[in-house]
Amino acid sequence: MLDALSKDFCLTYAHIRQLSFRCSSVVGEITERLLASVDDVPGSLYLTLALNKGLMNYAKTLRHVERFLTFNPQNPNGHYVLKLANHVEHGLAERLLLLDRWESGLVRKRGLVDISHRGNYSVIRNERYQNQIIEAAAMAEWLLPEYDTLEFDYTSTRRALANYPLDEITHSNIILTLQESGCKPDDQVAALRMISHQIFVTSKQLRGLFGLYKDEALFAELLVTFLVQVVDMQNEKIFRVKIQSQSMLQDLGKRLGFIIMFPFIQPEQTTFVLDLAERDQRVAVNVLMNLAKSEDPYNLRSPEYILQNGERDPLTSGIPRSWEALEKVPKSGVLTVTYVCASEKRNFQKRKQLYETFGYRSLMVEVDDVMWWSSLTSAPADVIEFLEFLVCRFDNMRTPSLLYIAGKRQVPLAFVNLKMLMDNWAARSLKESMKCAELRLSSGFWM
Repeated sequence: MLDALSKDFCLTYAHIRQLSFRCSSVVGEITERLLASVDDVPGSLYLTLALNKGLMNYAKTLRHVERFLTFNPQNPNGHYVLKLANHVEHGLAERLLLLDRWESGLVRKRGLVDISHRGNYSVIRNERYQNQIIEAAAMAEWLLPEYDTLEFDYTSTRRALANYPLDEITHSNIILTLQESGCKPDDQVAALRMISHQIFVTSKQLRGLFGLYKDEALFAELLVTFLVQVVDMQNEKIFRVKIQSQSMLQDLGKRLGFIIMFPFIQPEQTTFVLDLAERDQRVAVNVLMNLAKSEDPYNLRSPEYILQNGERDPLTSGIPRSWEALEKVPKSGVLTVTYVCASEKRNFQKRKQLYETFGYRSLMVEVDDVMWWSSLTSAPADVIEFLEFLVCRFDNMRTPSLLYIAGKRQVPLAFVNLKMLMDNWAARSLKESMKCAELRLSSGFWM
């Protein structure tokens, strides 16, 4: 009877209380099986769990239904491994499949570009049942079993519409509370996920949350949770470069989607590894080709194309221009390419247009509103060494200027003077050049 009630009925707390009163010896089993069927009225789930008598029984039931209780339907992004024989996890799977049908229907209705994993508008990715790939055309057509394990990633099409992120005081208070908390890092991230739909953050604030933890796996979980809550996606490189592991970024692309993780506004210094057997990754290749076409085809550096049979295509003429059309992109092989672009060749309007088309939201910013960011790990060694030379000698690198003293003349360290230094470096080592060049501060010239 409990099995039938758990799948075919919508119950209230009063119903569960009456059942528990009549069958007091199996209260724990009643709450475990029927919790997912309880009407989601504020407080009803808490009252239902409270029917368990004794701390031990309460803790046992809580462990059994924990995944269901920590589910946030307002921000369902995440990786799910659901045991369908567990009644509450089966109910959670039903909710996620319903959300998938609803979101994919909205995308179709709004006439948006399909960026799904399989080209079926679904927001569910990497779905596996019994550790086997589900062969259904879409999860909406798949009949949900009642046993074994279902695993998938959920990537919502919902985007942050608010333009009011956390104020700095509230953000600092959240960080301080997490630092002083005695909870495990995984539990902290789970707690943040439950309230994430109410928190809108800037890219710098999300990077600040990364600073609480050492493990990059937790960075990834925070990114999965808060990516749709970031209000300034033009600055997403600020938190993206914090994850230095290329394999971790590749895994995030597989979990969230390579289009959602695509750095439309600041693709510089990014290395893409794209499996052309996957449709969304072919779309990413097509976006790259069209972006390079509008800026400079030479921006696509060091391309390497490994065919399906493992052989390497030399790409003697570079990546084929025919790939600028999505249907001409091959459906097998792995393409690795790095994107670079000089600032004077940057086509910001094209980047905005691509982001708004594939990112599902408007970007009301101009080029001067972007915080152009770079990763130290991607910068040339000479640049890092020059930066170290300057940092250890000057208190502030932004407000004062630097003067290059050559003989008796003092001239601003502008573009021409940097070229003078670089010409000097060509003949000597960097350290020897620094001995010949004396640098000091002066006000009035911004670097």
